[in-house]
Amino acid sequence: MELVQAYDRYDPNPRFQKFVADYTAMFDEPPGYTAVLTYDAATVLFAALKTKHPDQRLSDALVTMPPHPGLNQELMFDQFGDGNRGIYFVTIRDGKFIHQK
Repeated sequence: MELVQAYDRYDPNPRFQKFVADYTAMFDEPPGYTAVLTYDAATVLFAALKTKHPDQRLSDALVTMPPHPGLNQELMFDQFGDGNRGIYFVTIRDGKFIHQK
């Protein structure tokens, strides 16, 4: 079976690997997509809140923000507020996710 996922569970990026280690230590299981995407959403939200002008709407701050580092990729929004998140293909074989490159 082939699937599309919103994050790369095999990303060797040290930032992602630290998140996986910290999450696993705290919850005794590796993070799933909801944990990864929620972390990215929270960090980009906090960055926008930190950098927005007092009279600026949060939505405007998000779309004018430069790319922000996420766990797997840079996060940014277009002028309509749509994100740029890439997708990752995996195959399930013998009950395991196999990364397709």
